[in-house]
Amino acid sequence: MAQQPKTKARVAVLEDVETIIDAVEDGQSLRAICRELGIHAGTASRLLRSNPQLDAQYARAKRERAEVFFENVVTTGQAALAGKVKADAARVAIDAFKWAAGKMDPERYSDRQTVSVSGNLTHTVAGERQALLDAIKAASDDF
Repeated sequence: MAQQPKTKARVAVLEDVETIIDAVEDGQSLRAICRELGIHAGTASRLLRSNPQLDAQYARAKRERAEVFFENVVTTGQAALAGKVKADAARVAIDAFKWAAGKMDPERYSDRQTVSVSGNLTHTVAGERQALLDAIKAASDDF
């Protein structure tokens, strides 16, 4: 596999990888971080995903970011109970944090539950219905 040329943008991303990963873990978006660092977000995203080690670090950082958003739910709720934040504003913020956390890490924070069932199902068909099913199966076997 040919090695990609080291453009100034790629070098800048590589120099700031640790900063980028840390900032994502702290709850910032990749676009906001790149804007702050003066790096094109698409370049950073492609570079992070092209290297398996960086991709794994970035994926872990995104899971941590979801944790930060979920912690914000608790913090905002506590602030509302203490009277530091208006209840209506807290409700909106909490809903936004919950929604974002659910999108970032649906396995842990999504409202949607997934149920997996495995096993065998046996169904007994009686009398006339069984005769009808047998006739249909016999007719379809002829084709």
